[in-house]
Amino acid sequence: MVGFRNIAVHNYQEVSLKVIKMIIEKHIYDFNEFIYAINKLI
Repeated sequence: MVGFRNIAVHNYQEVSLKVIKMIIEKHIYDFNEFIYAINKLI
C-alpha cells in the first residue's frame, strides 16, 4: 500500500486503472479493516 501511495502522490500521471484494480483486489482486506476502524470512531 505504501508503494501505491508513493505512485499516487509523486507520479499520478503514471497510475493506470489496471494498477488501481490490482491493488484493490489484492488489498481489499486492508480497505475493509480501515473502514471498520473509522466506523468505530464515529
